[in-house]
Amino acid sequence: MKVFLILILLFSSQQLFAFDTKTHRLVCQLAYQQLPISKQKNIDILFNKMAKQEQYRINQYLHRSKDTKVHYIDSCVWADAIKQDKKYKKYNNWHFINIARDQNRVSKSACNHDCIIDAIDIHHHQFIHSSQQPWLKTQALMFISHWIADLHQPLHVSFKSDLGGNKTKVISSNKRCNNLHAIWDHCLIWLEKPNYQQVLTELSFARSINSKDEINSKNVLLWANESFAITRNKATRYCDLNTIDNECKSTTGPLYLSKKYYVHNSSVLKDRIKQASRRLYVFLDKQF
Repeated sequence: MKVFLILILLFSSQQLFAFDTKTHRLVCQLAYQQLPISKQKNIDILFNKMAKQEQYRINQYLHRSKDTKVHYIDSCVWADAIKQDKKYKKYNNWHFINIARDQNRVSKSACNHDCIIDAIDIHHHQFIHSSQQPWLKTQALMFISHWIADLHQPLHVSFKSDLGGNKTKVISSNKRCNNLHAIWDHCLIWLEKPNYQQVLTELSFARSINSKDEINSKNVLLWANESFAITRNKATRYCDLNTIDNECKSTTGPLYLSKKYYVHNSSVLKDRIKQASRRLYVFLDKQF
């Protein structure tokens, strides 16, 4: 019985603050496919040198044969795959940022070097300064690719009291969609089981360079505030906004989400995925 409970806890903990594996791969593929072939090959070289242990880890997380060739796109789930490894425990809080319920903006001070905002800055620095250390460079790339996606999932910029919506229950016939965080991690895009290639085509974007899409401290804070605005939006149904003191009160659940909710917010999330992909593309295009 103890072993069974441990397994349940391990599985459950991997579901907290984890953007869907398909969505992480989608974000990275959207960015990667926009790159010139020469730059794609430069990225591929890094992953051809990846240690077998890390390839096995990724394949296990993706429920594939351990010897399956790992590409950059697959590696975008690595930051979730390492959560149960004590060596990487310090990164578990870097998938999100907790904001006080009476705040309407994300500030740099909210992070205290232990959240997703600083994570992007830290691993961006690691990537740039590890040209002679292939594993550190690859590791930084996998982290950055994951963090950018997570930051664009609105409920990764939310409140500690309910674990970013994991405790906000939702009425659903699908067990995977029984809380609000899961709705935004997975169900808004994949509940109806759309064809992956069709989603990839739908969300493809034209190559463009915008100053707001480059990684720097100012822009990362901007991206966080974009997500937080959605988190606080009435249509998200994550909080009851008290107009007197501007505090975001917890919603009383379980929530029933209408078809209109799914239609509206799937569009919102798709826009966030496109933004994340474009910003990741700008980083990859510049660095490779």
